[in-house]
Amino acid sequence: MKTTLIKPFLRSRFKEPYLREFDRPRQPIDLAILAALLLRKGHEAKILDAFILKIKPEDITRHIEHSDVFVVATAGYDRWQCPNLDYSDAIETVNFIKKKYPNSRVVIIGPHGTVRPEELLKYDNIDFVIRGEPEITFMDLVKNINKPEFVKKGLCYKKNELVINPVGDFVEDLDKLPMPAYDLLQMENYNHPMLKKKNFSIVITSRNCPFGCKFCFREMYGKGYRVRTPKNVIGELKALCNKFNVKSVYFQDLEFCMDKKRTFELCNLMVEDNLNLEWGCTTRVTSVDEELLIKMKEAGCMFIAYGLETADEDVLNNLNKGITINNVRDIVTLTKRVGIKTILTYMVGLPRDSREAQEKSFEVCKNINPDVIGDGVVCVPYPDTPIYKKGRELGIIKSDSWGDVYSGIGTIDNPFTKKEVDRIWKKHRMDARIWRYKKEYGNAFFANPKFLARVFKSIVK
Repeated sequence: MKTTLIKPFLRSRFKEPYLREFDRPRQPIDLAILAALLLRKGHEAKILDAFILKIKPEDITRHIEHSDVFVVATAGYDRWQCPNLDYSDAIETVNFIKKKYPNSRVVIIGPHGTVRPEELLKYDNIDFVIRGEPEITFMDLVKNINKPEFVKKGLCYKKNELVINPVGDFVEDLDKLPMPAYDLLQMENYNHPMLKKKNFSIVITSRNCPFGCKFCFREMYGKGYRVRTPKNVIGELKALCNKFNVKSVYFQDLEFCMDKKRTFELCNLMVEDNLNLEWGCTTRVTSVDEELLIKMKEAGCMFIAYGLETADEDVLNNLNKGITINNVRDIVTLTKRVGIKTILTYMVGLPRDSREAQEKSFEVCKNINPDVIGDGVVCVPYPDTPIYKKGRELGIIKSDSWGDVYSGIGTIDNPFTKKEVDRIWKKHRMDARIWRYKKEYGNAFFANPKFLARVFKSIVK
C-alpha cells in the first residue's frame, strides 16, 4: 500500500495576532513515526510538509502523486497540546486531493477530530478520522482498509450513518515505536529560535503530563504519563547526530524533567557518548534541583522554559498548577547561576484574572529576571478542559464546535472583554520585547548597530 502523509499549510483567518502566529518550523514527528511503522511493514510512505515548504492547499496536487491513502494532520505533534482553532486549510487540502484522486482514502489525525470527530466527518471528502494517538489505530486501519468495521477503537467514519468509536488505544511502551523516518523530511528546513547550531530536530522522550492544570489540553495523549528509557532515547540522538548531522535538539515533552532519575541518566549518557549537542526543554519548576541542573548543563542544555502563568496566588491556586511564585523565583535564579538560560511564560485572561493581576504578573516576571519573558499566552478554552466547561456553563461558548471556542478566548470567569484581552496582550508583548532588547543591547538599543542589524535581518527574511 502506498501512503502519503501531509502536514498542510495552515493559516488563521482570525484577526488576533496571537491566533495567527500559531505554527512553528518543527518536524511533523507524528507523521514520521507513522511513516516508519508503514515502512517496517513493507508499505510505501512519503511525507510532504506543506507548511515548512509553504505549499498552499490550491497548489498541493502539483506536489503529490497517486497514493492509496493520504493522511492529513490538522495540527503537528508540537501543537497537540495547543492546536490552532482554524483548520480550514486542512479541509481545503483534502478537497484538492480528492478532486485529483477521488478513489484514494483520506485519513484525518490530530486533536480536532479526536474531540469532535462528527464535526470533521461532515466534510464529504474525509473518509476516516482517528481519535487520540494515531499509531495503533492507523496500523489497524491499514490492515482493514476495506473493512473498517473491524477496527473497534479510535476510528470514526461514515457508513450510511456516522460511526463514532471511542478513543483508540495508546502506546504503553514508547520504546516499541520505531525511530521517526527523519530521512523522509528535509531536515535542513527546521529550526528553533533559541538554538543556533544547525541542523536541528525535535525529539520526544515522553508523552502526557501527570499534572492537572485547568487550562491544559491533553486529549491526544490519553491519561497515563509514559516515558522512553534513556538507552532508547540516546540511540535516536546518536542516529540524528551521525546520519543527519544534527547539532541542536528541542525535547518536545510536556514535562521533560518529571522523572529526575531518568533525566539525570539520559544526561549522563549524552556526556559519555560525547554528543556535543546543544538543547532545550520545558519543565516545571518543581521538577528540577541543583544537582540535576548541573548535569543538564554538562550535557549541553542551553535553555529551559518555565511556566509562571500568573503572579496572583489566588489565580495560580485556582489553576491547580501546584507551584508558588517563590518556587519560580528560586528555580529561575538557580538555573541562571548554573549557566542555563531561562524563559518565563505567563498567561493572559485566566479564570479569576484581573487588570491588577496582569500588571503584577509582568512586573514579577521582570523582578524574577529570566533571560527571556514570553510574549504572554492568551488563555484558550480548549474543548473539554475545565475552563471550556466553565465557558459552556456561563453561556460564553454557545456550541461544541471548534470555531465557537473563539468566543471564550481570554474572557471566561474574569472581567475582560475580547478587546481588552487584545490590548493587554499587545502591551505585554511590546513591553517584554523592549525589556529583552534593553538587556541585550543596552537602554539605547534602538541606536545599537547589532540591534539594527537584527531588525534588518528580520525584514529581509
